[in-house]
Amino acid sequence: MIDTEAVQEVRKIKYRENLPVDPKVCASTVLHFPYDRTASEEHLSLNKFQTDNLMDMIEPCSPGAGKKLLYDPVFIMHFSIHSLSAGYIEPVEFTGLGLLAVAFVRVSEEERSLFAAESSLILLDTLHEHYSTLNKLLMDSSRVNMKQIPLFHDFFHSNAVNHRAQRLWILRLSYAGLNLEDDAWLYIRSSMLETLMSFYVSPLSDVETKKIILQILKKSVQLHQTAHYLVEHCSLFPWLSSILSTYSWVLHGNEKKCFSTELAVVIEIVRVVISSNDIAEWLQSRALEQLMELTSHLYKLLVGGKKLINEYTAFVDQTLQIIISTLKMSQSRQIDQPHFNLSHEVLFQIYLAVNEATIGRSSETAKCALEAVLLSGPPVDIFCMNREKLSSFLMWATSTALKSKSRKVFQWQESGLHVPIVSREASHEESFASKLLRWLTASIIHGKLSWNSNIPTAKFSDGSNLKNLQSLLEYVTKDNKEGNKCNSDLNEMLAAQVFHLQQSLDINCSVLPSAVSALCLLLLSDDSKFTGSDIVHDFRTSMVTLCSKIRCPPELNPSWRWSFEQPWEEDSSQFTDLERMDGVHACQSLLLTISNELRSKSSDFQGLSLQDVDESGVFEWETNILQTQ
Repeated sequence: MIDTEAVQEVRKIKYRENLPVDPKVCASTVLHFPYDRTASEEHLSLNKFQTDNLMDMIEPCSPGAGKKLLYDPVFIMHFSIHSLSAGYIEPVEFTGLGLLAVAFVRVSEEERSLFAAESSLILLDTLHEHYSTLNKLLMDSSRVNMKQIPLFHDFFHSNAVNHRAQRLWILRLSYAGLNLEDDAWLYIRSSMLETLMSFYVSPLSDVETKKIILQILKKSVQLHQTAHYLVEHCSLFPWLSSILSTYSWVLHGNEKKCFSTELAVVIEIVRVVISSNDIAEWLQSRALEQLMELTSHLYKLLVGGKKLINEYTAFVDQTLQIIISTLKMSQSRQIDQPHFNLSHEVLFQIYLAVNEATIGRSSETAKCALEAVLLSGPPVDIFCMNREKLSSFLMWATSTALKSKSRKVFQWQESGLHVPIVSREASHEESFASKLLRWLTASIIHGKLSWNSNIPTAKFSDGSNLKNLQSLLEYVTKDNKEGNKCNSDLNEMLAAQVFHLQQSLDINCSVLPSAVSALCLLLLSDDSKFTGSDIVHDFRTSMVTLCSKIRCPPELNPSWRWSFEQPWEEDSSQFTDLERMDGVHACQSLLLTISNELRSKSSDFQGLSLQDVDESGVFEWETNILQTQ
């Protein structure tokens, strides 16, 4: 009470000796500022200070970089005001600690003054390489124009001795300053994104500059305005494709490690962009070709970069997801628009790459690969494939599909006739085994029809004589006499795969007519050893009768289209219940006959039994129909 000034001086000395502010944490707060933290969130109290100290907010940084300590901006502002007003910290020291920089960024939600925050630290050091430039800018101007990025073009296109340091500094500042939609508009208006993309591919761009530019673009696509602008006005996908084409030849050299990190950023940019629904819709309707080109480059890296896969473990799954997204967009396009399809050779290469990459890993990768294969649609050139390769591929696909469990797609009607129907609700949960069987049978049916050039599938669009499976078999057999002959071993291998998948499903599944049709095309044609067997000879008349009761497979319908999501629904109103019952009964009888023949050829083959047919419910269905008549 007697010597107030002396007491205040002692208090000031003690305060400065125990000053807990860390300049590194201030810098981290500036770079990773929590803009969503406002003073209205909660009232400050002494208890809050005691429990949280000064570093009570932890904000996550980039993946793999761990976490950074950040000062709570609300607390640090109150602390700064108190320290300055009480005279406990001198203005120069306040600036040197980084507290002025935090204060500048604190108001950047309206004025974007990250530039001022960085300048406040540089102007304290007259020996800093950017001191003279910043000092001249501030001395020659009454104010800094905050409607553009100060010194961006001066530093980025600098021809000074330290031009590289100036460029890297302004790039890092640009990266740190891109946080809000207002910042996005500033970058668009100044044509900064076009400048960066153009410089990236120029000979003047070095590795470190390219890395920062990619990081800026990665941050840009996380904001709505810049994401749309990059895709629709800056040709983002063709630009990324040109980068990926460069990586393709780099993989064969000694620079793999330098590019694996950049490749991860490129893939992340693509993943973020196509995850936006409105951008995906725009691509699907107007510019899917751009994404198709980029996906093709990713496929080449997938099948040609074994060492890359080992270095970048997430590459396989992320690439498969991009391929899947592209294929889904392609399937949703109009029929007259270009589509993204994969040839059988491409599918086999994907299988090889994934099969090797998934050894000892999660089966989800194999499931994604199979989804990509099935989304690409049934290949009509299946009979042109090498038998050994096709067998290996189908064994992998079948094993993967059967491991991917899902609820059955079929349910029985609760009232009226007990007719097996496809549930619209359950169709989204169709098993992978059912999808694979649909894919394989469609490949066989279309492949058989197009095996000879004089039998185009379109020829059946008005084939009024093709009323049933028997007429189809006669038509194909007649034309095959003048055409090529399929390999009988290939036929039997495909038939065994179809039967194995069919047997794993409910015998009344919707794929049954198509599966039986495919089996008959494979085993009852003139180029099959199965045709001359004793069992077929003995039951020739009955088999003709059975085939006459089975309508042509829906794949012959001109309006039929492949869909991964659910089976194509055929209008069944033109068939009576008795005709449908006879068709299902005939399919099951043919399956039983074919099963016995395949079992006679291989002791390992597990055929279909009469008990399986009895338990299918078809006889109960028949009884109910007769009782209602």
